[in-house]
Amino acid sequence: MAFSTRASAKRPERRTRLSAMAVLAIALPWLQACGQSNDAFGIQLDSIDTSQRAGMLTINARQDVRLSEDARRALRHGVPLRFRVDLALEPGSGSVERQWFVYEVRYLPLSDHYQLSGPLSGDMPRTFPRLRHALAALGEIDLRVGEAGEDLGAYRLSLRSRLDRSALPGPMQLPAFLSSQWRLDSGWVSEEFNHGG
Repeated sequence: MAFSTRASAKRPERRTRLSAMAVLAIALPWLQACGQSNDAFGIQLDSIDTSQRAGMLTINARQDVRLSEDARRALRHGVPLRFRVDLALEPGSGSVERQWFVYEVRYLPLSDHYQLSGPLSGDMPRTFPRLRHALAALGEIDLRVGEAGEDLGAYRLSLRSRLDRSALPGPMQLPAFLSSQWRLDSGWVSEEFNHGG
């Protein structure tokens, strides 16, 4: 009887250890993911250049877009990823003109290709055999702004590129806003330019 009492006293302790180990085994990958460095994914604006002709401002910028594992998985499961480029143009007069442009990357399962749509109305969607090719093309920002006939003179141009999480399907939005895996944002990058005047 003493033997059975000892055995029954040890079983709950063993179960507690096993359940604690099971919880740790489940939680550990999640905790590691939370602690991951953001160097593995994100958006970085590398350079901005502009030219002006006939009142039209052309903006060329380079960005490095690295998707997180969650974003890649969602893309492969048919969720298009929309990237928004915000622009703020501040001439010497001080009035700020704001615009935004949208790029979209989607996966085409029937052809096993990726499609990139650009912000300009004349842009035809381009198709790529690999995601890295589509992201390389997304890295080249080419925008046109303004129709005024005057030179801008000195001005400040600010750009920001980010994944538009509000464009994700409804059920994905709250988890995306809470997870660092979906925080793909370059932050604002500004450059000073002087054309004409």
